Amino acid sequence: MNERKRALLLVGSARRPRSTSKSLGTYLLERLGERGFETETHQLHRLRSEEGQAELLAAVERADLIVLAFPLYVDSLPYLVIQALERIAAHRQDPACREGQQLAVIVNCGFPEALHN
Repeated sequence: MNERKRALLLVGSARRPRSTSKSLGTYLLERLGERGFETETHQLHRLRSEEGQAELLAAVERADLIVLAFPLYVDSLPYLVIQALERIAAHRQDPACREGQQLAVIVNCGFPEALHN
């Protein structure tokens, strides 16, 4: 019997508790849930604690699909997103890390020009 797939939403917006990034990502996770995925959400502001970092890396290891949702700030990723990607990349240097995961990214912003995204 097949195991259920797991999707992890990483919200890279500093706005809490509500943000456009979280709303868009949550909508996607709800649709994935309808298709049999188990879903989990983590706010990247939790990286500020060692406990939050450990929880993030454990969640990444469990996920089949990682969805990263964040706002674009002046043509750059938010600091929390950069920090999370750096931590995940460093963690994945361990040969025991899981392979075969997929990544989806949702970028949102208020710029009228599509080229900014």
